[in-house]
Amino acid sequence: MEIDMNDIFKYEIKDGTCTIMGYRVDDVAECIIPDMIDDAPVTGIAKYAFSEHRELVSVSLPKELAAIGAHAFYNCRSLRMIKLYDGITDMGDGAFKNCAMVYKAEITRVKGNMKCLKALMEELNQELRITINYDNNKSAVIVFPYYMYEYEENTPGRIINQVTIGSGVHYRECIGGSDINYVQYDRIFNVEKNIDVNESAWKVAYWRLRYPYMLSEESYDMYKTYVHSALEDIAKSMMRAEDYEDLTALLDIAVSERKEVSAIVETARDLGMIKAVGVLLEYEKGRWQQSRKKYEF
Repeated sequence: MEIDMNDIFKYEIKDGTCTIMGYRVDDVAECIIPDMIDDAPVTGIAKYAFSEHRELVSVSLPKELAAIGAHAFYNCRSLRMIKLYDGITDMGDGAFKNCAMVYKAEITRVKGNMKCLKALMEELNQELRITINYDNNKSAVIVFPYYMYEYEENTPGRIINQVTIGSGVHYRECIGGSDINYVQYDRIFNVEKNIDVNESAWKVAYWRLRYPYMLSEESYDMYKTYVHSALEDIAKSMMRAEDYEDLTALLDIAVSERKEVSAIVETARDLGMIKAVGVLLEYEKGRWQQSRKKYEF
């Protein structure tokens, strides 16, 4: 059955291109804007087109999109995931303002332009995990920690000083016009890891190790040393979140001896994480080709 786009979107076709003017649907969590509507490429999203649609959880933007109007997704408070292409050259003010639940975005490079990512990161100050798909079938996954500004009064001089909390501003400065400056990004870690909360620091390290795009040997060793030193805490965090795929990837990256996995099994057992124990025992058996004793709960 063919879907009538007019039932989903308000749109305008002019000079052979389509602009999304609004959204007619109020109860759909996933919004996928097609590349073409009525044989016209979708190149624009009008201002306020999706604002206040608080049911939206994810948005996939079309390949030929070039412009997003001001406040287009303003106050989409449930929005968590954004997929887009790098052809966006104009992102209006407040396009994603008050979208504080967004925690990851995926950008596919087709035109070698990072202006859209830079603009997006200027809108969102929370921790974000960004996947960048390159045209050589390689991907990078990088974490940008949160940041916020606080203002303190210097009482004697009645001067207001701006104080930056978190390292997110410095990481965002690594976004260039055409790509991420990965050398600069990796250099920040040794300085900023003590500024961020531990979870942000290990996420930066873990995702760089898991997707080591443009990662030097020196930086690889730096991240691996850090992850190994925080292995138990990272494993606990992943087990609590039931991120077992990430957990096994972590073990592949950071663990070389069986006894290290055994120690994490004991931790999971002590915490009553039955499912995690099962996952870890299966991993241990598969990697070292031997079974170990079963635990009774």
